[in-house]
Amino acid sequence: MGLFGDPSLNPVGADPSAGYAEILARWRLTNNPPTVPDVHRDLLTDFESPIRGVGFFVKDPNSSTGVLKVAHGFKVCSGTPGVPSAYRGKTIGYVGDVVGGIDVNTFELDPAQLERVVAATRCADTPETHQQLLSAEPAAETLDPLDSTAQAQSMIRTRTAMHIPCSLVECVLGKDLTARQAFEVVWAAVQAQGLRAHTKTLMRFLMVATTRHSTTEDSRVLLDRLGRSDISNAAVLSDRCTRVLYQHLPSLADPQMQALISQVAQMNDHARLDRVDRQSIRDKAEQPTTVREKYQEFKTTPQTSFFA
Repeated sequence: MGLFGDPSLNPVGADPSAGYAEILARWRLTNNPPTVPDVHRDLLTDFESPIRGVGFFVKDPNSSTGVLKVAHGFKVCSGTPGVPSAYRGKTIGYVGDVVGGIDVNTFELDPAQLERVVAATRCADTPETHQQLLSAEPAAETLDPLDSTAQAQSMIRTRTAMHIPCSLVECVLGKDLTARQAFEVVWAAVQAQGLRAHTKTLMRFLMVATTRHSTTEDSRVLLDRLGRSDISNAAVLSDRCTRVLYQHLPSLADPQMQALISQVAQMNDHARLDRVDRQSIRDKAEQPTTVREKYQEFKTTPQTSFFA
């Protein structure tokens, strides 16, 4: 989180407007939009620096819109020369925030998830109008597609993934926001930072995410899963720590910092286990007592035998 929360670490400078405009142009959706290989190549080039995150909406049992997964740190896995690896040449990325200083979920990118959706969705014409429609339905997770005769509407075609500029990443990283939450949080930050003119493609992506494609179809950007697979291969994770994580956050490679992180992680784990134990005790206390628990075995045996 600190990587994206510190303005001095923003690779496009203190006034990022011009840099964002140039980067966003590579994710454009009209005027000869770039192909998937083009977006994939630019994504790898850009992530030599911690320049942004990439958002994907992934199905989740807690929300019909899925939740926003923010990926970052993309790099092709080079492997070790002479040692076979199923991940050699694959694009690997992180998803979410760094936990305990060194633990961060890792996955293999599916380049097909950078593609444009197959059809446009009828949405409000601007983020302002979209916010008004959401405000009129405070309990709704999504909006129904606008009627074809409605005013202030637009047919929007987006991608199933979208860039999130560096200064906005801290608003959504590791939070698993629903589509509505993501739109409202990001739109507020965009206005506060004066980035409206430079985040049109991002806001359109979020508008589509919060709009059903039809009365019987979910949003077009909702994915069944993120990437091709999660990665737990120890060699790949270790290699990425050296080549990606420690390059972007050098302090994590400091031995003293590692020792401190280990202690904090252990304390957090103990606290987590303590919370689990206390929750188990509370759950048990809330359960209704049985006849035997309330009146003891010798008092209840005749009665329970009678009904047996």
